[in-house]
Amino acid sequence: MVASCAVVSLPKYYRSKYTGRVTIPSSLEILTGATDVSVAESDLAPSAPYWLPAVLGGKEDGGHIAGMHVSLISNDVVSEFLKHCSTSEVRKTVWEYWVRRASGRYFGPTTGLCASNDQRIQDIRHLRRTLAKYLGCKDWLSVVWSSPYSHSPSSPDELIANVLEPSRSILTQVGERDFKLLKEWANVNLDISGKTLEPWDVGYALEQYNYAFNYARLEHIITPPDGSLVNYLHTVFCELANVFHFKLSSQIPRSSVEENECYVVEKLVYHVEDLTSGTLLGEIIIDPFARSNRSVPVGGNIFVPVFARNNLPKIDIHVHSESSHYPIAYILGSLNQSTETNGISFNVLLSFMSMFGACLQYVSCRVPHHELYGFPHYIALDTRYVMPDLCYNIGYNYAIPSLKKYLPNKQKSYFQPSAIGLKTPSRSIKSLYLLQELYQSRFDLAMWSKKYSETKWSTIQKNLWKLHMPYPLHPEDTLPCSYTNIFGPNSESGLMYHQIWRKVLLEDILLSLDEAGWLSSDKTDSEKVSEVFKRFRDTYLTYGSAIPPAELFRRFRGRDLNPQLFLKKIETSIESPEMPIISEDITPVLAR
Repeated sequence: MVASCAVVSLPKYYRSKYTGRVTIPSSLEILTGATDVSVAESDLAPSAPYWLPAVLGGKEDGGHIAGMHVSLISNDVVSEFLKHCSTSEVRKTVWEYWVRRASGRYFGPTTGLCASNDQRIQDIRHLRRTLAKYLGCKDWLSVVWSSPYSHSPSSPDELIANVLEPSRSILTQVGERDFKLLKEWANVNLDISGKTLEPWDVGYALEQYNYAFNYARLEHIITPPDGSLVNYLHTVFCELANVFHFKLSSQIPRSSVEENECYVVEKLVYHVEDLTSGTLLGEIIIDPFARSNRSVPVGGNIFVPVFARNNLPKIDIHVHSESSHYPIAYILGSLNQSTETNGISFNVLLSFMSMFGACLQYVSCRVPHHELYGFPHYIALDTRYVMPDLCYNIGYNYAIPSLKKYLPNKQKSYFQPSAIGLKTPSRSIKSLYLLQELYQSRFDLAMWSKKYSETKWSTIQKNLWKLHMPYPLHPEDTLPCSYTNIFGPNSESGLMYHQIWRKVLLEDILLSLDEAGWLSSDKTDSEKVSEVFKRFRDTYLTYGSAIPPAELFRRFRGRDLNPQLFLKKIETSIESPEMPIISEDITPVLAR
């Protein structure tokens, strides 16, 4: 399968062990640096998140970080690195190896590197199309969409006509304008010059541009008022759970006083209960700090659902033995121990809130196969990110207490633009991200549809790229050969549109809160707002995948999803792109 072949690996030596075709070791051709590219600390820009050096394998040595390298095995790692690598030559090297790593054009049978996926992709498309005919479907896309539990739109054609194509038509002109603006800004502020941005420079320039714009807000340090980050996170999580009519019951005392010394427990262990009935729903365990025996994940935090069978003996389940037959979820972080007193940035706090939302969604779902067997339940891609996205949005726009309250006495409320050495842009750029997601969604749908069944993947790539992106496709870009999320086992073929759909869904949910008076000073704590959150919890969080996503939304809103709200937001952001300014006296407005 493509999943096992999408990585440049096996040099001729390993093949010769079994075939005997290569007998002279000196004749072996090893692709130097193809899977590992060394990185220096100076190659990382100030925008690099705190977890990136650890993800790259870096270790602190004499006050500096050494031993970092980029492994091309992970698309996520490479993508994040390219956004934060300030050295053009390194970016180019990593990008070139990355986009070519699984293409027979460069690594075919004659090289001895088993990464030739050009023809494998065509073979997989043919096999899936043949299987679809045996199942009575016209194409593989029809097979994937045959179950209403896997998708919200009624059909791929309806999705393209009502969401993807209208979004593209609005964003293409905006994308061209934003790309020109980005190029001009990069020429002045970054080590990039020339008439155009090279493909390995686009992601870096875009990240630095938005980093400069969002720096004052997202990189703002929130200092815990009582000197304990764990206690502050406890307060945030309890309020966030309360919004959705949950109650968190702490299972480990957060602090105890012995001999005039305060000992703070570093982990948070909660029983999640129904706020009204007190029914135990599940357990959430949060360990925000890095551990020597645990690798650092991309993103810094990771959500881990736990497999727990009813018939497991309690002695086998530590810490959470009393709730072993309930869903259990972990949040494993990678914060430095110093953040316990020094605090964390607003951006890191939002990531914790998003992960906590994923945990609440997991432990609160009640579906038959989980109730009977204890298997981790499946949540359709259309609704899998609804709770993390909603919690992130609540934190970003509404429910974070005044930042001024958590600043040291003499610290200014906002950083000066010169703090990062970049000229602050007047607005952020989101169009290029959206166009990339639209392109990937359309590419995925086209690969499995009957209409393009006889068209080679590279032709589809070129046509759709030209239709969506404001800069030309590089002739050596064969990255689709590494799309294991489309071609590999357990892939999401035909469903990659969820990247856009989650934004469409979130926009309609936020409208329901606005209609109830959310954020209005005289209505924020009203029963109407509380009822909206409860209705959301009783539909999306309770039923999960037991009900088709489209029906879930109808039960929540009383109507079908309206994609026009998302399109209207795009148009509004074009007309008024400025980010709202943080008020100095902003207060928590979480509904109770």
